[in-house]
Amino acid sequence: MFGSIARTVIAHPWRVIGTWIVLAAAVIAFAPSLDDYTTGNQQSFLPSTFESVEAQDAGDENFPAQSGATGSLVVVRDDGAALTTTDQGTVAALATTLQSDAIPGVVSVQETPQSLSPDGLTAALSVAFDGQPGDEAVDDAVPVLRTASDQALAGSGLSSALTGNAAIQVDTTTAYASAERTITIATVLLIVLLLGLVFRSPLIAVIPIVVIGVVLSVVTGLTALLADLLDFQVSDTLQPILVVVLFGIGTDYIVFVLFRYREHLRRGETHREALEVSVGVVGRVVASSALTVIGAFAALLFARLESLSTLAPGLIVAVAVMLLTALTLIPALFALLGRSLFWPLGPGHEPARSPFAAVGRFTARRPVVPALGVGAVLVVLTLFASGYEATYDTLDELPASTASPTRRSTPRSPPGR
Repeated sequence: MFGSIARTVIAHPWRVIGTWIVLAAAVIAFAPSLDDYTTGNQQSFLPSTFESVEAQDAGDENFPAQSGATGSLVVVRDDGAALTTTDQGTVAALATTLQSDAIPGVVSVQETPQSLSPDGLTAALSVAFDGQPGDEAVDDAVPVLRTASDQALAGSGLSSALTGNAAIQVDTTTAYASAERTITIATVLLIVLLLGLVFRSPLIAVIPIVVIGVVLSVVTGLTALLADLLDFQVSDTLQPILVVVLFGIGTDYIVFVLFRYREHLRRGETHREALEVSVGVVGRVVASSALTVIGAFAALLFARLESLSTLAPGLIVAVAVMLLTALTLIPALFALLGRSLFWPLGPGHEPARSPFAAVGRFTARRPVVPALGVGAVLVVLTLFASGYEATYDTLDELPASTASPTRRSTPRSPPGR
């Protein structure tokens, strides 16, 4: 089957590429945005039978003004000293100003008898939001409230920081977005560097990045379409995971084809013969790997926590589309480029000696030795795993410079205290 697919694709590369361009453009242009189906509201992912969800529903029904997300707007002096009477008046005025601003998504900003800390270093205004952490209205209100507070305190010698479940959720989402950018940039640079060094070809270094980038856009659109059709939302962790999964398996699948293709070219086979054999043989390996990964991701569908189960459709689509890419688009591009794919040095020649060949020969002669060695290393690593302890403390995972955790620690003592 895979040999037949390879021959068809290689015989009609322009048709395959043209079909990919049309279909990819259609998905990217007309699919809804995945952001519209992404939420950080963890309550929405919990089963309705959980006690916390039932209690929240009862609160929403009977105490709507008190059942939303909450926060604390913490105010301190810039010099770390105790708040003066004038400072306390400024804090009270801040509460009045923010309340009168009627910020959308904010129910109230209030000063209470407990707003001033016992040591007089910190004041905290109580904030109530109209909705749960992760809701769009609440997420939009957090940065507006922070900006309004900063503007109101400008020139007063005081500074503020908003914390609480709503602010922490916004900062967590921002951290995920930052992580996604960092992961993407680091992954792209690493792939370009490694492929450039291994194959010594700028085309080979760039093609996987471009192809996988297009596939990522297609997968994002298809996942949004599924979310729309099946009426579900996904966690904000999905997008960074998609980047890792697609660039990981995508590069693997492409490299599998490249190595076998180069090997056959070095044996003196024609460009077309080498590509047909390579795709036919590697196709079975890639398909087996992809189906195994798809099966593993499908297991997520059985998770009771929907933030996990709703990851499955996107991840399954990602692997399936990448498999289709490896069997069709990649061979079509290689067919058009021919030997120029390995420009400027060409496919080269098989080295007379290879360290990997030596390892293979040793393993074939004495399989027990490497088996015991690798097994011993795995046992040692497994012992270290016993010290692993999972944590769900989102606040501890955020960077220390993030706004919401900055006031979690004990406030600074003023100079000389």
